[in-house]
Amino acid sequence: MTTESGRTDFSFTFTVLTFLASIVVFSIAKPHSHGGAAMGWTCCTIVTIVAAKLRWELKREWWFWMALALGIGLQIPMILLLPWDKPYLTGTGGLALSIPGFVLTSGCIWLVEKISSKLSSPK
Repeated sequence: MTTESGRTDFSFTFTVLTFLASIVVFSIAKPHSHGGAAMGWTCCTIVTIVAAKLRWELKREWWFWMALALGIGLQIPMILLLPWDKPYLTGTGGLALSIPGFVLTSGCIWLVEKISSKLSSPK
């Protein structure tokens, strides 16, 4: 929900549902990943949900969902290629993945939105 000032309202319900989704992803990823990689999957989930919430008015556009999928796809190599077994990279240290993950996902949405608006605008 966007307020009159144009700011996105992150309600308590949204926060709780995001937290629950991240717990589910962490619980699924923990037995199937090595080291602290489950925290990386959790960060990927949270930033994708937040990026989608910021542009939720585009949910009816097919390219919005494709941009989210592309953003997730760009985050996967970051998670898989990090040396999670090394002592200097803990699960908490992996929280730094959230910034580039958010930038990648938001950038994908922004880029696809610009391309779509140029293709759909009359010349």
